[in-house]
Amino acid sequence: MKSIFLKKILPFTLLILAICIIGPGCSEHDPNQYWYQDLDGDTFGNVDVSLYQELQPTGYVSNYTDCNDNDDTVYITAPEIADNGIDDNCDDIYAVTLYRDNDADGFGHVTDSQVFQLMEGDAFPDGFVNNNADCNDNDPMINPLAYEIAGNEADENCNGILDYEILYMDEDGDGYGSQKEDPAQGVPNNLDCDDTNSKIHPYAIDAPNNGIDEDCDGTIDEMF
Repeated sequence: MKSIFLKKILPFTLLILAICIIGPGCSEHDPNQYWYQDLDGDTFGNVDVSLYQELQPTGYVSNYTDCNDNDDTVYITAPEIADNGIDDNCDDIYAVTLYRDNDADGFGHVTDSQVFQLMEGDAFPDGFVNNNADCNDNDPMINPLAYEIAGNEADENCNGILDYEILYMDEDGDGYGSQKEDPAQGVPNNLDCDDTNSKIHPYAIDAPNNGIDEDCDGTIDEMF
């Protein structure tokens, strides 16, 4: 009996099993597939909304690579647009314009700029900052935080006024003043939009998703 099993029954069983695994005979082919909603019509689908059926339904595509299915300008092969705060091509990288800071005073050249590809949290490349507020990028003593020196015919604080200075109260000590004048202990600018918080001032880095305009530019939750 053992001999019959080894010679006839076992080989036949293995043959049937092999056919089931590699051939079309054991189960009918399932023609269905997953289709993913393409709400914005950019031909890239939403991984979270899908259907499983044979024919492609209207408004659905066969891929799920869209990271924002409510914006037809955002998809995996879209061009990255600088300074819009959007990851246009779904790669977690943003195009950001930074300005060269030749004199290393924290303020950038008015026109000398370069677009960089950065991820959220990346440090800026050496020698570049996120503002172009310096009116003389070859002198570290000239920038929006500098004090005006009388009688030298230079605009040290880049406010467009030569050799005349009004000082403003700086309650939070961040170097940026409020609209209130303080001739005795003030700072030479009135640029601060919140003089009670030292992390809020012009040219600060705007933290995302906190509902606060850290850099005083009127836009909340910018990426950079």
